[in-house]
Amino acid sequence: MAVTLLVMPGTLFLSLAGAAIIVTAISVVIASLVAPPMLLLLGNRVDRWRLGGNGDGRRLMGAVGAALARPRLAAALIGGVLVILAAPALATKTGPPSATQLPASNSARRDAELIDRQIGAGWDAPFFLLAVAERGSVATPGQLARLSRAQRQIAADSGVQATIGPTQLARRTAPLRRGGNDLLAGRGDASPTRLRRLGRGLDRAAGGVGQLRDGLAGAAAGAELLASGSDRAGAGAARIAGGLGRAASGAQRATGALQRLEGASGQLAEGQRRAALASQSLQFELTELLPAIRRGGLARARKLRSHLEQAAAKDPSFAADAREAQRLVEVLSVSRNEVRSLRGVAGRLHGGQARLAAGGAKLHSGAARLADASAPLATGLERLGDGARQLDGGLGRLSGGAETLSVRLADGFNASRPLQGGLARSAVRVSDSAQRLDRQVSRLRTSSPQIFDSGYFVLSALDGAPPVERQRVARVIDLDHGGSAAQILVIPRSTFDTPASAGLNDRLGKHAAALAASSGLQTAVTGGPAQLIDYQQAIADRIPLVVAAISIATFLVLVLVLRAIPLAALAVALNLLTVAVAFGILTLLFEVPNGWPLGGHTYVDAIGAAGIFGIVFGLSIDYAVFLLMRMREAREAGAENREAIAFGLERTARVITGAAAIMAVVFACFAAAPIATVSQLGIGLTVAVVLDATVVRIVLLPALMLLAGERIWWLPAPLARILPKAELHPA
Repeated sequence: MAVTLLVMPGTLFLSLAGAAIIVTAISVVIASLVAPPMLLLLGNRVDRWRLGGNGDGRRLMGAVGAALARPRLAAALIGGVLVILAAPALATKTGPPSATQLPASNSARRDAELIDRQIGAGWDAPFFLLAVAERGSVATPGQLARLSRAQRQIAADSGVQATIGPTQLARRTAPLRRGGNDLLAGRGDASPTRLRRLGRGLDRAAGGVGQLRDGLAGAAAGAELLASGSDRAGAGAARIAGGLGRAASGAQRATGALQRLEGASGQLAEGQRRAALASQSLQFELTELLPAIRRGGLARARKLRSHLEQAAAKDPSFAADAREAQRLVEVLSVSRNEVRSLRGVAGRLHGGQARLAAGGAKLHSGAARLADASAPLATGLERLGDGARQLDGGLGRLSGGAETLSVRLADGFNASRPLQGGLARSAVRVSDSAQRLDRQVSRLRTSSPQIFDSGYFVLSALDGAPPVERQRVARVIDLDHGGSAAQILVIPRSTFDTPASAGLNDRLGKHAAALAASSGLQTAVTGGPAQLIDYQQAIADRIPLVVAAISIATFLVLVLVLRAIPLAALAVALNLLTVAVAFGILTLLFEVPNGWPLGGHTYVDAIGAAGIFGIVFGLSIDYAVFLLMRMREAREAGAENREAIAFGLERTARVITGAAAIMAVVFACFAAAPIATVSQLGIGLTVAVVLDATVVRIVLLPALMLLAGERIWWLPAPLARILPKAELHPA
């Protein structure tokens, strides 16, 4: 335990080691000063309520003797089994304490599991990257930019699901700082130049409102005229509607007349066509009649006249007939001329009739088109009449709206009077404010030109925020101490008791180192996970040193007490084997599923692992000292190696077994605890104590001593002269 005080980090092991040393010292004092007088006072009465037989241990020694009769076989069997059980210890994993080591019914574990299920792993145990300025504030623009860049780099890590830090503050305070610098530089909306422009703009706006009022007055007058004109237009629209109605009625009558005209013109065209055909037929008949008169009747009449004239010359009685024949010739000549004249007339009549027939056809076609066109005209006139009536109604509504518009425009004219006056007064006040602001900004520019780039300016703005907002900001920047520190809250994607969380802790350490190098700030990674991971890592790194230191210290003490280097080395080696078996059993239990007894755990708490090693090694060496000191006592009395082994076993086997049984019962109670660290501690100690006090110290150690023979007691002569010799059997 004294070695543990020098090697292990933290106050926890200091307390444990200190308590163990104190308890050991008290036990030694009680055993040396209190127990002997009490035993003398009790005398034989100490065995009054003795349980069991005579306690001579013959059965135990018989079993041990049978095993040691063949030491090589016993050492091979027991050693082989122990080595097999110890082999899984090479895969033992250590980790920090976590909620998973609590019983399933524990409220803290249930709350942690509920958080993991509802919002994801990591929210119940975040990391914190702290940055502290030795002088000044971390809220300067440069430092906020570096912190923001570090936060963005951390947020890009695959093991990080969210970050909360100065990036949000930098975004929110940048407009404030920029606005202040713009004010000093004469830029921005709040600059004196802008205010002067605003004053001039307000003055122009007042003039514009005056013009607007003039326009409103003119518009009101125009609206009155519009209302009057709308009334007159409505009356005209009504008259138009009446006229269109009458026109529609006349159009309907005209449509009927045109339809009748179409029928009559059709009949006329048909009669003209027939007359043309008749005149053409007459012309043909007259044309055929004229040759018949000329060649037939007229020629014969002339021949008859000639014969009758000749006959009358001979016979006067034919004179009357000759005169009739003359008149017939004359009549036929006249008829021939009339037929010739009629034929010309018939030709001209046929031409006229043909032209009349074509004109009649055109007249019929035109009458048909007029009849077809007159129907849409009537419909259009009816629609125009409806539109005129709708126009009349719309003009009536327009008249009413124009009257309302006139009233409203008049109201607007009256209501805009205060606006014009207010704008004029505002223009004057803004111009005066611009002049005052210009003087104040000039003084500020001269006295403190960098005020808005100071970190304390940002802090003052944040410190003056509403209480709820200020409380949120205080989680990122230390407002109560001048903003000398800031932190980045890092939410991991995994719980802190996993390799991924340990890897994230290492990467955050690198980010913190890079931030410190670039900004000059003092940085560190803190938070529950970081502290537990670092503490676990520190313990895990020190465990090999603790094992080596305790083993060497124990070896040196045993060499001093036993005066035998091989025997001391064998005792220490068996102690280490016992510890390895205990961790091997714990590693095998990692495979037991959750819900089974002693199952559901995947690593050993680093603190528990160090405790198991220290306690097991201490108890094992105690049993070894009990046994080996008795053997050394017999050896100094002149006994050989085998006799010394038998003497030591006879004197201590029952004591070691009884003490181990008591310790095993106590540690078994620990093994049944619902907390994983306590349960693993109890399992490891129980396994180690039972194995060490039975097969290791009583069988394996004596068997190996028998195989080594007298060499087990070897000690170099120079060292024998130097080492003090303890008196184990005083006279």
